[in-house]
Amino acid sequence: HTNLPLGREASHLNSSILKIMTSTLNSLKSNSGSRKKKLRKGRGIAAGQGASCGFGMRGQKSRSGRPTPPGFEVAKCPYIEEFPN
Repeated sequence: HTNLPLGREASHLNSSILKIMTSTLNSLKSNSGSRKKKLRKGRGIAAGQGASCGFGMRGQKSRSGRPTPPGFEVAKCPYIEEFPN
């Protein structure tokens, strides 16, 4: 005597096993909308994000290179240094 499920439970189990066995690596597909197309920045006006790429025209944040360090304030004493220890 074995402890196998009977009736509806058995058919549900069989169908789930069948689904697992029939899905193979070449039949897998990502869900629709889960993969967005990458924005191609700086590729002309018609591309949507041309020239300045959404960074504005001038200023430190529009320049290339590393961003400013945390706590950096332009042309003034950093906030953390204003108070004595």
